[in-house]
Amino acid sequence: MTEDPDTLAMRLGRICRSRDAEAVLVAIGPCHGDDKLAQEIAGRIDVPAHVVSRPKSLRQVAACIGRAEAYVGSSLHGMITAFSFGVPGLIVASEEKAGFRKFSGFLEQLGLTSHLSASWCETEAVLSRMPERGSSTWKGLRAQADAALERHWERVGSLLDGQSDGRQEREARQRRALERLERLDGGRLSVHPTMRGIVVDRAERLVLQAAETAARKEQELARLRGLAADTAEAANRRERELARVEPLIAEAREAANRKRHEVVEITGLFERLESAVNELLNSRPWRIGVRLHGISRRARRKAPIPRVPGIFPDLFRRFHRWKEGLCQNEGFRVQGSGFSTFASTSGRQSGRETCLVENTVALPSDILNPEPRTLNPFCQTLTAGLVICVHNALDDVRSCLQSVLEHTDRKHPIYLVDDGSDAECRDYLAALRERHCQVSLIRNEQAGGYTKAANQGLRAAKEDYAVLLNSDTIVTPGWLDGLIECGQSDPRIGIVGPLSNAASWQSIPERFGAAGDWAVNPLPSGWAVEDMAQALRAASLKRFPRVPILNGFCLAIKRAVIESVGYLDEDAFPFGYGEENDFCLRAGALGHQLAVADHVYVYHAKSRSYSHERRKVLAEQGGEALARKHGKDCVKTCVDALRSDPRLAETRRRFLHHLLTQVPASQCHQPRILFLLPVGGGGGGAHSVVQESSGMRRIGVDVQVAVRKKHRENYRANYPQLPAAEELFFFYQSEAELLSYARGFDIVIATIWNSTELVRTVVDKDPAIMPAYYVQDYEPLFYREGCSRWKGARRSYTCIAGMVLFAKTDWIRREVRQQHGVEVWKVSPSLDHEVYYPRFRQGETDRAVRVSAMIRPGTPRRGAARTMRVLKRLQRELESGVEIHLFGCQPGDFAGHGLQSDYPFQDHGVLVREQVADLLRRSDVFVDLSDYQAFGRTGLEAMACGCAVILPQKGGADEYAVDGANAVLANTEDEDHCYAVLRDLVQDGDLRERIRSEGLRKATEYSIHRAAVSELMVLNTRLAEHRGGPMPAGARPREAA
Repeated sequence: MTEDPDTLAMRLGRICRSRDAEAVLVAIGPCHGDDKLAQEIAGRIDVPAHVVSRPKSLRQVAACIGRAEAYVGSSLHGMITAFSFGVPGLIVASEEKAGFRKFSGFLEQLGLTSHLSASWCETEAVLSRMPERGSSTWKGLRAQADAALERHWERVGSLLDGQSDGRQEREARQRRALERLERLDGGRLSVHPTMRGIVVDRAERLVLQAAETAARKEQELARLRGLAADTAEAANRRERELARVEPLIAEAREAANRKRHEVVEITGLFERLESAVNELLNSRPWRIGVRLHGISRRARRKAPIPRVPGIFPDLFRRFHRWKEGLCQNEGFRVQGSGFSTFASTSGRQSGRETCLVENTVALPSDILNPEPRTLNPFCQTLTAGLVICVHNALDDVRSCLQSVLEHTDRKHPIYLVDDGSDAECRDYLAALRERHCQVSLIRNEQAGGYTKAANQGLRAAKEDYAVLLNSDTIVTPGWLDGLIECGQSDPRIGIVGPLSNAASWQSIPERFGAAGDWAVNPLPSGWAVEDMAQALRAASLKRFPRVPILNGFCLAIKRAVIESVGYLDEDAFPFGYGEENDFCLRAGALGHQLAVADHVYVYHAKSRSYSHERRKVLAEQGGEALARKHGKDCVKTCVDALRSDPRLAETRRRFLHHLLTQVPASQCHQPRILFLLPVGGGGGGAHSVVQESSGMRRIGVDVQVAVRKKHRENYRANYPQLPAAEELFFFYQSEAELLSYARGFDIVIATIWNSTELVRTVVDKDPAIMPAYYVQDYEPLFYREGCSRWKGARRSYTCIAGMVLFAKTDWIRREVRQQHGVEVWKVSPSLDHEVYYPRFRQGETDRAVRVSAMIRPGTPRRGAARTMRVLKRLQRELESGVEIHLFGCQPGDFAGHGLQSDYPFQDHGVLVREQVADLLRRSDVFVDLSDYQAFGRTGLEAMACGCAVILPQKGGADEYAVDGANAVLANTEDEDHCYAVLRDLVQDGDLRERIRSEGLRKATEYSIHRAAVSELMVLNTRLAEHRGGPMPAGARPREAA
């Protein structure tokens, strides 16, 4: 027997629970060496067990079997006894060929070959198909076997009665052999009767041995012929593949050579340009000209131009870094150069967790995850003077200045212009100046209007940038560096503005309100300003759109622009409202570009310095003044350009998508959480718990997963690359050890029906712990209605008062609510983009379509037999046009479960996550023909790897799968329909590509981070209620994703 006692106990326990029965273990004793094994199994099995060790007589054995519900064992005598008493029996043959033939030979005569299992791992599936004792099917089988047994004994009797006939036949055969030998030796054997008998017997044995040898050789020859044919076919396929690939390789080499020539040309041009520039800078005329120009500017009392060490220094530095990269990296992949045409996604989760929503084809990882742009080196040395004009509205001013001091480097001075504020605000600003050395204060006793105050600050600021910032704003981390990064990305850019919730054309996600006026986008419920900034950084492509005018709530202006354009027009716009548009138009007329830093978010509360009515009047006056100064046509042209700007529209759309699909981390607190996972790893449910727990730990939550110690190696094998796995898992030996350990946690979560009893024991000992249940399927569907496990699964949803239930699909929530009247909270599913990501598919159009499927015959609801039949039909019809790839079961499982496997396919066996992802990346179609799926994790993972997927209509796969859009949903109760949709998807390349592209897009909406945060939102909300704290307004079971 190859099974270890733990595994055998687990299998026998499942068999007993499926029939709601107890186990009787019969151990014959030392002659079989099974008494110790029986005791070990009885100690490990999780159902009531009785050991009958060393029975005094076979009567005791017969009595045990005769009163049993069923017999399972490796004894032929035990099977005969069971049959004699009318007890359904199952023989578990040892895995040696001789043993298997012994048992099968007996059962074939009785017509009971279906009561034979090749190994213990197949026993559960074979037993599930056997009829129960007393059923009509069993009675029919028994009558058939009785008749066969009668015929068997009749043949035995006839042989015993006819022994003399058999002896005569043998003597006749010996005489014929002797005659042949006498002809060979000339009759010499006739004089030695004893020798004659010996020779005859030996000759007869040799003849029989020769016949057997010839038969074996013939079988071996047939096998070798088949192997040779397969090898020849494989060789032909390889030759055809090589013939197809060779032109592609040649073409790629030619393209690479062309690129190398282009690089050499560009390198030469840049080097010649740099040499010419250096010669110019070092030439006598240039140096004399620079000195004369400086003397001229000083004579006109203008500030000297800052000395710049060369022309285009940043450009040449980038060129040299790029050239060094070519020397170090094969294939022209430029890292850190800033030349990449692909957008940065800084601020997103590390690795592949956030993919670009815009991808409609599978891209290589270096495109999906480009090197982040580094700030221009000048960003580290340049300074900016912050000009903030204040007129009362102390609450807004306080919030603004606190955010500026918190999120701005002290090297950047702050110029506060107090334009006639009241005493409270005046005193606050004076105290602030005393506390912070970088703050300067300019005080106007009488308010002169915003434009004059702003010009006072601009004249005081002598830094590289002057930043006009409204006092009703809240800045965010990295805001100023982001503005400078945008300004330094192109020397032609002179003025930069950020995006905001309320900044006219720079507003996100909406520009207009319900009444048609400018939108003031409120913060979404639960979102902080910093969350919005982080969401924008993650969504931004950093394209820095060029615009004709910018909103004046926050403007970063280069010193050179102020020197060439001048200051704000105090006469035409004394109170603001139009002065920034006028300044922008004047700057644009002189050749300065205006850009939006589309990765920077600054919150704008809208000024309280003026009433709404006063603001409306000032805005109308400012608009009229602007039209008089620049003309209505100019203003209209600017408005039309801003209204239709495609890059701003794309940024708004991407930002809105991010708001709808992400959860702010600021909502999450950090309770101590323990998941109970008392099963072996490798399944979809275990993957969910492990990767989401790991995601919680990534954001600082103290969470662990409790697993039985006997599964330790299994989990290590399934999650070899999981960070900090030893800290994540707690492996326990006994229930007492688990209960003691769990008392240190705030929340204990069941993950399967039978773990709710463990949770109940925990909370009974410590009621302060909140019980929860991560419902990942409707588990009563797993079992026969009425059996003990079916009853236990049904009880699990209501067995603990106040238990928090949460699930990731509406289907699960609906089933639990309809069957048990219990509400279930909704959380987001998780997807590990570090493991599941697409690959580049260029040049693969001519090969066969690869179809992958997971086959799990040990789980009947997964439809293994149906899937194998459908794939067989597909392969028989399309032949070389399709490749079938299977994974999920052992090689012997196909025959052991009676699956149709007589067609070409490649079986990859049982795979870990990384291997599954690699197979899916090499596949075109993934098919899941389960009876139903509560979620269908592998389907979503296949989407992320670039497969077009087919999933069952029934269940919760529609949580992410939309039939005909990003997936195909099959009616798995209709096998013809399953085959038709699979054939269409394999044959229609355009349909397959559309489904695949939309699936990739959909997969980007899910991440481990989002799932972890959504679960923490639910758990924190309910924990507050559990401890008697206040519940958020309107809290109820709902979607937390």
